Amino acid sequence: MNLIFIVAVAAIICSVMIIGFAILKPTDNSIHSIHLIEKRDFDSIQLANVDHVNRVIREGDARELSDLKINNQTLDPDNNCEFCTEIIYNPGKQKVAGIAYQINKTDLSLSKRIVFFAKGQNGGEQVSFVAVGRNIGNDSQATDNLARAYFPNQRFGIMTEKITLSDYWKKYEISLISKDLTEITYPFGFVMTSGNTTGVQKFFLKGITFDDKYALDDISAVS
Repeated sequence: MNLIFIVAVAAIICSVMIIGFAILKPTDNSIHSIHLIEKRDFDSIQLANVDHVNRVIREGDARELSDLKINNQTLDPDNNCEFCTEIIYNPGKQKVAGIAYQINKTDLSLSKRIVFFAKGQNGGEQVSFVAVGRNIGNDSQATDNLARAYFPNQRFGIMTEKITLSDYWKKYEISLISKDLTEITYPFGFVMTSGNTTGVQKFFLKGITFDDKYALDDISAVS
């Protein structure tokens, strides 16, 4: 009798567990949809978090580490900055500073845009951005280098106009359509000038990503 009672109780418990699992478990279709979304978003990215690359080239005032400081592990709750990159520029003798992130030669031909977020400490800070660069070497197009005044040994396919930053995070996009994206060594960089002030300038960067989506609000490039 006791054995029958135990078996009956066990059967009831198993039934309740099966029903509960069926209620909580998502359908196969929903699992498939989530998988496709994650896979699609992942596949759209060729290069992410460029601002966390540790190798950089420095030009102008940036050659003096005390004149331009970069911290890519900044935690600053007041600026909504969690592991973002903080750049502090103290203008030196040359009144201009250039930084370019360096990677091994990479083919980024599947990318259609660069997307990133930036903000100034106070608002009004001005920064130009450069992208898709290579070492000049024997490059016959070196004389057409848009950023040559700032990076004498590199050629960048893109240099934007000066962007006046806000004191809040803003999304920026740079279109890569019709650009040669093979053998890229310097995917992204920036140039700061002292302008009419000799005071310290600070701005923040995060989420620099190359993906295969079209830029909807492209930053104007220097022609």
